[in-house]
Amino acid sequence: MRWDWNKTFIGMFRLGLMVLSFSFVIQNEVILNDEFLPQIPVGFILVFVIGFFILRHILRTFKWYSSCCKKKRYQTNVIVHFCLYLILFSIVLSIPVTLDATSTLQKDTLQNSEHIDLLRNIAETITTTESVTPDASRFKTDPKTVDYNYILRGVHGHITYTVYGGLNDYLKELPRSISYYTTPPTDIDFINRNLNDENQKLFLDPFVEQIKGITPNKDDQARIAISLVQNINYDTAAFMSDNVKGKYPYEVLYTGSGLCSGKSELIAYLLRGLGYEVVIFSFNTENHDAIGIKCPQKYSYRDTGYCFVESTSPSIITDASGDYVGTGKLTTMPNILKICDGNSFDSVSEEYDDNINYYKLCNDMNSYPSATLSQSDYNELKSYHDEWQKLVDKYGIEVALLN
Repeated sequence: MRWDWNKTFIGMFRLGLMVLSFSFVIQNEVILNDEFLPQIPVGFILVFVIGFFILRHILRTFKWYSSCCKKKRYQTNVIVHFCLYLILFSIVLSIPVTLDATSTLQKDTLQNSEHIDLLRNIAETITTTESVTPDASRFKTDPKTVDYNYILRGVHGHITYTVYGGLNDYLKELPRSISYYTTPPTDIDFINRNLNDENQKLFLDPFVEQIKGITPNKDDQARIAISLVQNINYDTAAFMSDNVKGKYPYEVLYTGSGLCSGKSELIAYLLRGLGYEVVIFSFNTENHDAIGIKCPQKYSYRDTGYCFVESTSPSIITDASGDYVGTGKLTTMPNILKICDGNSFDSVSEEYDDNINYYKLCNDMNSYPSATLSQSDYNELKSYHDEWQKLVDKYGIEVALLN
């Protein structure tokens, strides 16, 4: 056996390339997996293949060392060679070969269980080092000042607020789909995406602060927020066209119209900002969304612990008896999609009692015949109607003629 330094350096060069390739694949395994078909984990396969050849080279090298030591030849060369290998490893492994993983790491549902801790650490690092406060000025184009109306115990009020077409256009162009790696996104993923846009937050949070400035009473703040959105027009044109593209909460505020989903998300955003525990009642069968706000159990919708709040038009909190176009009554149990923890709407007994009385009065009035009434019957009917009208005015309920 003769020591050949030319072959030795060629071997070191090969090993250096293999170690560098191995380092590259290890640092970018998740990205490599993500860029190809989910069924073919390219990164894992490359780790295995390159690792096999590195291990094979090292075993051959140590076998060579062992042979030299047994024959007591080239021992100095072995030591030099080993030191060169150590230097080679330290140099190659110090070379950064990480790809730009930002876009991949932002996929919402990436859940590779073998690497979840690594992904979280990288995501936290990216968030800490690269996050930038959103620039609000670029969205402040096409401003318009709007009066948003509300009713609180029969007293009409409004919030005058400036909204911007620039932000509305930005939100309108965002994709409505969510990319995913293994697990498809759920309804709550889409809702949270709509609620948590950072640019939207800059323009909706001041609206929440204006609500807080109207009254120090927390539950009245919630009543105002709910009434504000209930008094935003229902987007009948979009519903009838059957070509619905969901709106972000700010889009509902800017356009002055929305469907049940968009208006419910706007209420959810406002109530969350006011500190309440909020859920969305998602009725899949009836294709309807409504809000649930935490409240005492005895007043809650179907013993869920949350009071029912209709978003599409002015109605009494706890009233879930409405008729919906093409659906009728809400008869199925909804999915309960929790938005946030928070306070309970404890003074809801006022609305609960008013709602019971409202429907009792409707039944009482409908019990009278349409024929000519006696004076006493007329007086009694009028007293029912006057009391009913007070509730209509108190909540701004939109009513049709009674049958």
